[in-house]
Amino acid sequence: MSYASMIVAFVTAHPNLAYGIVFALAFSEAVPLLGAIVPGSAIMLA
Repeated sequence: MSYASMIVAFVTAHPNLAYGIVFALAFSEAVPLLGAIVPGSAIMLA
């Protein structure tokens, strides 16, 4: 199971946390060091 599919499955199971998860992914991509590791835009579009 890939990283992106695990996140999508978690958001599907917990829809009330979706905005917070999207915010955390966008924030982690905006930080220069984390942005190189975390593909936030690819996960948000999944």
